[in-house]
Amino acid sequence: MEHLTISVWALALLIFVALAFDFMNGSRGGADSISTIVATGALQSIPGDLYEAASIDGANSRQSFFKITVPLLKPAMRFVTRIIQVR
Repeated sequence: MEHLTISVWALALLIFVALAFDFMNGSRGGADSISTIVATGALQSIPGDLYEAASIDGANSRQSFFKITVPLLKPAMRFVTRIIQVR
């Protein structure tokens, strides 16, 4: 059940990122698709063992999200931000 909750958080973050980049960039042609692809790849690259270890240590889904998911997504989002700025 814990993994389902994390997946819901990850999906919510993905939707938020896609909408935020689309809103910030207006209609720049493809900026939202680039951010979505990079965010999806970054989410899929996070090992499930980290979430399992966190749950064994007693972390709830919110703590796992903010202590594992967000820090591991920051480099990918910085990359997307810089790519969009260059365009």
